[in-house]
Amino acid sequence: MKKSSKVTLAAVAGVALLASGAGSLAYWNAEAPVDGVQVHAGELKLVDGTGADACAAQPFTFADGQTYVGTNPGITRVVPGDVLTKTCNFTVKARGENLTAALTTAGPTQSANSGFQLLATGSYTVGGQTTTGITSADHNKVLTATIRIEFPFGTTPNNIPQNTNKFVNGYTVTATQVAP
Repeated sequence: MKKSSKVTLAAVAGVALLASGAGSLAYWNAEAPVDGVQVHAGELKLVDGTGADACAAQPFTFADGQTYVGTNPGITRVVPGDVLTKTCNFTVKARGENLTAALTTAGPTQSANSGFQLLATGSYTVGGQTTTGITSADHNKVLTATIRIEFPFGTTPNNIPQNTNKFVNGYTVTATQVAP
C-alpha cells in the first residue's frame, strides 16, 4: 500500500472513532435573568426663530454692509464677483450621551436656464466659538450660521446673460450625526 493511501485510511478511521463517541459528550449550561432597561431616545434639531427672528426675515447683505433688495421697487443687481451673506440664529436641540453632529450648508436650488451659477458655503459659531459641529454640550445654545453666496467672477460661460432674473432658494443648514 502506498504511503498516501495509508494516511488517508488512518484519517478516515480517526474520524469514524470520533463520530461514534459524539453521542456521549456531555456538558452543563445555566442561565440567569437580566433586568431590562427603559431606553430614551435623544434628539437633534436646529430650531429657527419666529417673526423678526426667523431666518427668512434676515436680509442678505453685500460685503460693504449694503442690504440686498431682491424685489421691485428698488431692486439691487448683482454682478460677477459679488458676495452676499446672511446670518441666521438657531437654537440647538442636542440631547444624547454621545451625540456629535457635523454642520453643513447646502443649496441653493436655482431656476433653470438662467445661465449663471451661485456658490453657497457656511460658517458657524456656538457660544461665540467658531465650530464645524455640535455636541450634546451645546443643547439649548444658539448656533449662528453665516451663509455666504458667491456670484463667481470668471465662471463658464464667460458671457453670462445680463439683465436677467434668477430665483434662488432652498438654502439649508444641516446638522448630521457622526459616529462618536
